[in-house]
Amino acid sequence: MKKVISLLAFTMCLGFAYSQAPAGKAPLPFVMTAKDSALAKAWKIKRYECFGEVYQEGNLPKKQANDGLTLSLDQTAFFTYDGVLHTGKWVTDKTKTIITITDDAPDANGKKVVNTLKILKGGSEELEIKYQDKDLITTLYTLVPKK
Repeated sequence: MKKVISLLAFTMCLGFAYSQAPAGKAPLPFVMTAKDSALAKAWKIKRYECFGEVYQEGNLPKKQANDGLTLSLDQTAFFTYDGVLHTGKWVTDKTKTIITITDDAPDANGKKVVNTLKILKGGSEELEIKYQDKDLITTLYTLVPKK
Protein backbone atom coordinates (compact mmCIF):
# COMPACT_ATOMS: atom_id res chain seq x y z
CA MET A 1 0.00 0.00 0.00
CA LYS A 2 2.88 2.32 0.86
CA LYS A 3 4.43 1.70 -2.56
CA VAL A 4 1.15 2.46 -4.32
CA ILE A 5 0.75 5.78 -2.50
CA SER A 6 4.39 6.69 -3.18
CA LEU A 7 3.99 5.81 -6.87
CA LEU A 8 0.76 7.84 -7.08
CA ALA A 9 2.40 10.87 -5.41
CA PHE A 10 5.41 10.60 -7.75
CA THR A 11 3.11 10.40 -10.80
CA MET A 12 1.18 13.48 -9.64
CA CYS A 13 4.42 15.43 -9.18
CA LEU A 14 5.51 14.53 -12.69
CA GLY A 15 2.11 15.49 -14.00
CA PHE A 16 2.33 18.94 -12.42
CA ALA A 17 5.90 19.43 -13.61
CA TYR A 18 5.08 18.69 -17.23
CA SER A 19 1.66 20.34 -17.32
CA GLN A 20 3.04 23.88 -17.28
CA ALA A 21 2.41 25.89 -20.39
CA PRO A 22 5.42 26.08 -22.67
CA ALA A 23 7.21 29.39 -22.81
CA GLY A 24 5.66 31.57 -25.50
CA LYS A 25 7.50 33.35 -28.21
CA ALA A 26 9.09 36.63 -27.26
CA PRO A 27 6.95 39.59 -28.30
CA LEU A 28 7.91 41.19 -31.54
CA PRO A 29 9.66 44.53 -31.23
CA PHE A 30 7.59 47.65 -31.84
CA VAL A 31 8.04 48.83 -35.41
CA MET A 32 7.35 52.51 -35.98
CA THR A 33 5.11 53.20 -38.97
CA ALA A 34 4.36 56.46 -40.79
CA LYS A 35 1.21 56.86 -38.66
CA ASP A 36 3.25 56.40 -35.48
CA SER A 37 5.77 58.96 -36.71
CA ALA A 38 2.93 61.44 -37.31
CA LEU A 39 1.89 61.00 -33.66
CA ALA A 40 5.43 61.57 -32.40
CA LYS A 41 5.33 65.22 -31.35
CA ALA A 42 4.29 67.48 -28.49
CA TRP A 43 0.51 67.96 -28.30
CA LYS A 44 -1.47 70.55 -26.33
CA ILE A 45 -5.17 70.69 -25.47
CA LYS A 46 -7.48 72.47 -27.88
CA ARG A 47 -10.69 71.03 -26.40
CA TYR A 48 -11.37 69.10 -23.20
CA GLU A 49 -14.60 67.29 -22.23
CA CYS A 50 -15.37 65.55 -18.94
CA PHE A 51 -18.76 64.81 -17.31
CA GLY A 52 -20.49 66.56 -20.21
CA GLU A 53 -18.67 69.84 -19.53
CA VAL A 54 -16.76 71.16 -22.55
CA TYR A 55 -13.80 73.51 -22.24
CA GLN A 56 -11.85 75.17 -25.03
CA GLU A 57 -8.22 76.22 -25.15
CA GLY A 58 -7.79 79.37 -23.03
CA ASN A 59 -10.80 78.44 -20.87
CA LEU A 60 -9.50 75.17 -19.37
CA PRO A 61 -9.96 74.40 -15.66
CA LYS A 62 -6.84 75.23 -13.64
CA LYS A 63 -6.13 71.54 -12.97
CA GLN A 64 -6.04 70.75 -16.70
CA ALA A 65 -4.39 73.96 -17.94
CA ASN A 66 -1.00 72.28 -18.42
CA ASP A 67 -2.25 68.85 -19.49
CA GLY A 68 -0.86 67.46 -22.70
CA LEU A 69 0.86 64.61 -24.45
CA THR A 70 4.35 64.34 -25.89
CA LEU A 71 5.32 61.25 -27.87
CA SER A 72 8.91 60.92 -29.08
CA LEU A 73 10.33 58.82 -31.91
CA ASP A 74 12.44 56.90 -29.35
CA GLN A 75 9.13 55.80 -27.73
CA THR A 76 9.50 58.08 -24.72
CA ALA A 77 6.15 59.51 -23.61
CA PHE A 78 5.16 62.38 -21.35
CA PHE A 79 1.44 62.38 -20.50
CA THR A 80 0.10 65.05 -18.14
CA TYR A 81 -3.38 64.28 -16.81
CA ASP A 82 -5.04 66.47 -14.15
CA GLY A 83 -1.71 68.18 -13.63
CA VAL A 84 0.14 64.92 -12.87
CA LEU A 85 3.01 63.98 -15.18
CA HIS A 86 3.35 60.35 -16.28
CA THR A 87 6.64 59.48 -17.97
CA GLY A 88 7.23 56.17 -19.72
CA LYS A 89 7.30 54.31 -23.02
CA TRP A 90 4.56 54.32 -25.64
CA VAL A 91 3.37 51.88 -28.31
CA THR A 92 0.35 51.61 -30.56
CA ASP A 93 -1.65 48.49 -31.29
CA LYS A 94 -1.69 46.77 -34.69
CA THR A 95 -4.71 48.76 -35.87
CA LYS A 96 -3.13 52.07 -34.69
CA THR A 97 -6.25 52.99 -32.69
CA ILE A 98 -4.82 52.58 -29.15
CA ILE A 99 -1.81 54.30 -27.60
CA THR A 100 -0.51 52.51 -24.52
CA ILE A 101 1.85 54.36 -22.18
CA THR A 102 3.61 52.29 -19.52
CA ASP A 103 4.99 54.48 -16.74
CA ASP A 104 8.65 54.20 -15.80
CA ALA A 105 7.87 54.38 -12.08
CA PRO A 106 5.30 52.27 -10.20
CA ASP A 107 2.43 53.91 -8.31
CA ALA A 108 2.30 54.35 -4.51
CA ASN A 109 1.25 50.68 -4.14
CA GLY A 110 4.20 49.44 -6.22
CA LYS A 111 2.02 48.51 -9.20
CA LYS A 112 2.90 49.24 -12.83
CA VAL A 113 0.84 52.14 -14.21
CA VAL A 114 -0.49 51.68 -17.75
CA ASN A 115 -2.40 54.51 -19.42
CA THR A 116 -4.48 53.62 -22.47
CA LEU A 117 -5.57 56.30 -24.91
CA LYS A 118 -8.08 55.45 -27.64
CA ILE A 119 -7.59 57.38 -30.86
CA LEU A 120 -10.99 58.55 -32.09
CA LYS A 121 -9.64 60.73 -34.92
CA GLY A 122 -6.03 61.01 -35.88
CA GLY A 123 -3.96 63.19 -38.08
CA SER A 124 -0.77 65.20 -38.08
CA GLU A 125 -2.57 68.48 -37.25
CA GLU A 126 -5.28 67.30 -34.83
CA LEU A 127 -5.71 64.29 -32.58
CA GLU A 128 -8.90 63.32 -30.76
CA ILE A 129 -8.42 60.82 -27.95
CA LYS A 130 -10.50 59.21 -25.22
CA TYR A 131 -8.90 58.45 -21.87
CA GLN A 132 -10.36 56.60 -18.90
CA ASP A 133 -8.45 56.79 -15.62
CA LYS A 134 -8.27 54.22 -12.81
CA ASP A 135 -11.42 55.73 -11.24
CA LEU A 136 -13.25 55.15 -14.56
CA ILE A 137 -13.55 58.88 -15.28
CA THR A 138 -13.70 59.31 -19.05
CA THR A 139 -12.13 62.35 -20.65
CA LEU A 140 -12.21 63.37 -24.30
CA TYR A 141 -9.31 65.45 -25.56
CA THR A 142 -8.84 67.26 -28.84
CA LEU A 143 -5.13 67.94 -29.16
CA VAL A 144 -3.13 70.07 -31.58
CA PRO A 145 0.63 70.26 -32.04
CA LYS A 146 2.47 72.70 -29.79
CA LYS A 147 4.00 75.51 -31.78
